[in-house]
Amino acid sequence: MSICIDDLTKKILSEASCNIIFFKELIDFITTLTPSNDDLELKHLNNELCEYSKKYSIKKDSSTYFIFDNIRHAFINYCSGGILAIYQRREAEGWYPKIIIPFNIGDRKDIELLDNNVVIYRGASKDEYNSKRFAQSWTLDENIAKQFAFNHYEGQPDYRDTIRVVLKTIIDKADIYYHQKDGREKEVIINSNKLIFNSIDIIKEAVLD
Repeated sequence: MSICIDDLTKKILSEASCNIIFFKELIDFITTLTPSNDDLELKHLNNELCEYSKKYSIKKDSSTYFIFDNIRHAFINYCSGGILAIYQRREAEGWYPKIIIPFNIGDRKDIELLDNNVVIYRGASKDEYNSKRFAQSWTLDENIAKQFAFNHYEGQPDYRDTIRVVLKTIIDKADIYYHQKDGREKEVIINSNKLIFNSIDIIKEAVLD
């Protein structure tokens, strides 16, 4: 499913370490399931996962259930539409298993319409900029990046009193894994390992309060 195991493990150890065995066996159980995008089969798979959590008496108001529920959500999305679906339908407002896109997904015809050197933008936290570990989702539209930086998450408690930035850089067309020219957010999913930190500029910065 292209989930970052290191990120998932860190989350489990920090917030649900008493249920490590449950998560290990959950992952083993998921690997036995046969993905299907048929509506009835999806419902059956979803029910199987929910019953699995009940078998371990995982309480719905617990951190363990929160992590489990996001894994369940990711798996069902993967079944319904593959890696692209799990990436695009992830819950970006809070914690969600980190999805890594390792290769081209979809048709490259829209990517080939772009210039060889593509100007891209991202709305992010100043912490992400300082860490030099950038996410893969960027946009061709500066205004959309501004919305993600300052508007989309302003009601979330975790975003209060944080420094938000709009980033701008250039990337080679060959390092873009996905783009749909008619997409509302003009998103490009990139190979973030190809970004050159010194070429990434902060073009707007503000504190959300």
